[in-house]
Amino acid sequence: MSVIAVEKLIAKLKKGISGSNSNSIKEFVTNEALGPNMNRPKQSKTVLIMDEVDGMSAGDRGGVADLIASIKISKFPIICICNDRYSQKLKSLVNYCLLLSYRKPTKQQMAKKFMEVAKAERLQVNEIALEELAERI
Repeated sequence: MSVIAVEKLIAKLKKGISGSNSNSIKEFVTNEALGPNMNRPKQSKTVLIMDEVDGMSAGDRGGVADLIASIKISKFPIICICNDRYSQKLKSLVNYCLLLSYRKPTKQQMAKKFMEVAKAERLQVNEIALEELAERI
């Protein structure tokens, strides 16, 4: 490889390949405009939600490593959602995350929440129909 080719490669690596997802995420998490010093209302919060992180490496080599790098430099929280926390792919990621586990709500809990939403929206619904809906989900 010639010296010119190596210099071009180094320049591309420093600049980043425009349009790649990992570089877009890194730009987003380091953006000063999104940081805490920006002049905006105090109640406004920024968070990045990454869903299906356990499926990242299927066609994305180095995706988990890039996510870890982004977590390290991020100016705001990154929420990583996965279905299989014990996946081998996530072994290195769990060292940079706070683990929160959730269980699927029971049918009774779902029916009760459906009723709360219906009341808040001023909808008249049949309670039995909501229970049936919760049963089918």
